[in-house]
Amino acid sequence: FSYDNFFGFSLTGDGNYLLCGYTGSIGANREGALLYKINTTGSIVWQKIIQHTLIDHTHKLLENYEGAYYAAGHTQPAGSSNGAMWVVKMDSAQNILWDSTYSSPNVTEHIHDAELTPDGGLIVLGHSYDNSFLVYRLAKIDKNGKLQWSKKYGTMSNLGDTPYEVRITSHGNYGMFGSSEAGPG
Repeated sequence: FSYDNFFGFSLTGDGNYLLCGYTGSIGANREGALLYKINTTGSIVWQKIIQHTLIDHTHKLLENYEGAYYAAGHTQPAGSSNGAMWVVKMDSAQNILWDSTYSSPNVTEHIHDAELTPDGGLIVLGHSYDNSFLVYRLAKIDKNGKLQWSKKYGTMSNLGDTPYEVRITSHGNYGMFGSSEAGPG
């Protein structure tokens, strides 16, 4: 049983496109991160599947300022019911330079979006839990994969908050966009 799903789309410096998501074509109950670079006529420039653990999904694939790539999403190790925020950095030939997770062992967290920061690192936005409430988690990761800081934001609604996008403003701040199921109050 084979299937592919795509979550992310971005442009490259040479005018081509990056697509990312996951594939179920790698084995029973396993999903691998699926990465593509395609040109302006739709032809595949390169394709890569990263099978880190049991379930690996990418939500954002970005070309960095050096012509290398960041893939951001979530991974779920075998034997665990929790997903972890996950980032992979690859060189221009798609060789993995580092592969890191950024979640506590007993908390389910997923990256939904990421953007390049001026220092060559990433700002990632995902969901997490705080006192059983679904909240946003914003984290800054440097170009070497080190977590520089992390903060959680939420309405503390018993229905939850769902993040969608993060953007860097012209002043160097971060804007987060998503939804909340909290009613008027």
